[in-house]
Amino acid sequence: MMKDANYFVEKIGMLPHPEGGFYKEIYRSADVIYNSDVHPRNICKAIYFLLEKDHKSHFHRIKSDELWFHHEGETL
Repeated sequence: MMKDANYFVEKIGMLPHPEGGFYKEIYRSADVIYNSDVHPRNICKAIYFLLEKDHKSHFHRIKSDELWFHHEGETL
């Protein structure tokens, strides 16, 4: 049985994401590096990210690699 978005938002305490949808940070490395703007960044972090039906994630540029895994729901 497929669960609705509210189930996941409430179950794991997801927050609104600045580019749309919801997220929950699940890992952040203790080690940092400095990006080209000389700002510290964690070497790695991981989040769960959720978009509800008819919601969009806005295009944006980032200075880090991203990995995407599809766990449940419709295709993108």
